[in-house]
Amino acid sequence: MYHYARLYIALGDASSGLAMLGRAIDGGFFAYPYFRSDPFLDAVRGQAPLEEAIARAASRHDAFRAAMKA
Repeated sequence: MYHYARLYIALGDASSGLAMLGRAIDGGFFAYPYFRSDPFLDAVRGQAPLEEAIARAASRHDAFRAAMKA
């Protein structure tokens, strides 16, 4: 899903790309540090939907790390 999201955004369909990014996060891909540096996301960098998705991914990432320590 994440790779499709990147392609949608790179091809200029930001709304579909961001929706697909949300599906990727919901599906378990929440490697948010990578989201912050992925050049394919540059077209939507700084936009609220991307920042919200990154925040959601970070929250899931942190919860996962905490669960692994328990």
